[in-house]
Amino acid sequence: KANLIKAGQVNSFYKPAPNDDWTTASFNLNSAFASANVRFRFRYTSGTLTNNFFIDDFNIDGVVSVDELENNSYWLDVIPNPFQEEALINLKVSKTEKVMIDLFDITGRLVLSIFNGSQTENSVNYKLERQNLKHGVYIIRAQIGDQSSFKKVVID
Repeated sequence: KANLIKAGQVNSFYKPAPNDDWTTASFNLNSAFASANVRFRFRYTSGTLTNNFFIDDFNIDGVVSVDELENNSYWLDVIPNPFQEEALINLKVSKTEKVMIDLFDITGRLVLSIFNGSQTENSVNYKLERQNLKHGVYIIRAQIGDQSSFKKVVID
């Protein structure tokens, strides 16, 4: 928990000023990353004298381990990013692997399965079409063998 109140008591609709009403909070989350599929939830409990709650510039920082740095068995990229109508997901693997590529919305809900099969040692482009997807931020998860890679993609 953190006391993030910066503007004091406001008795009407509140919207933070560009610079004056923001504060920074940092939390050590090392133990949260000890397991797979970590999720974050913000819970705001209102009181009798409360108003709106705003979060901006949420960042997760960390140190990349040596094992991750040495993993050159695959490469994932999305071009162009952001995109409007379609993008190419470029996945390069160094040996034949079982591959699943899925698209998730920002809440973690699966919205599209892009590929599920075997990919041989090479670089392959998978097409991502906007179709019925709304503007916003999405996450591509590529499962390559027993490893996963994630890439943020933005639809303009």
